[in-house]
Amino acid sequence: MEKQVNIGGSSISKVLISILEVITAILLFSMMILTFIDVIGRYLFNAPVYGAAEIIQILLIGVIFSAMPIVSKTNSHIAVELFSPSISKKIPKTHSLVVNLFSVCGLLVISGEIFRVAVDAYEIGKTTIVLEWPLIIILVPTTIFCLIAAAFQASWLLRGEK
Repeated sequence: MEKQVNIGGSSISKVLISILEVITAILLFSMMILTFIDVIGRYLFNAPVYGAAEIIQILLIGVIFSAMPIVSKTNSHIAVELFSPSISKKIPKTHSLVVNLFSVCGLLVISGEIFRVAVDAYEIGKTTIVLEWPLIIILVPTTIFCLIAAAFQASWLLRGEK
């Protein structure tokens, strides 16, 4: 049996994507259930869920950043293509290379900044406002998800695909 070095199509990346899809689905479902319970509690029983707005914000961060590697792996980003079609017709390889390179760089900058904020939050013991959860439990997974997205985007760059 011959092993492939293809990052984008390896079984590890398939397993990772499957895990991320489950995580994203659980986070999204949790956000939906919490919103439903909070609205019912607020309007029928005059007893909202304590900290629901903050938990929903945290879950939203989780949904966005856990789905980011999935989007990068499948190259299904939302794009406004005003100039891309005409540019990619003239210089398709260069256009693809530049777009993927900027995407990788952008994701690395974002993950670096989130990591910097995570280190600062850890050093000063920063917590969320209402529930007083340590911010590090939100920022570290966010950084990891962003790095995974950068790796998948880099795999597109290394393969020279669009």
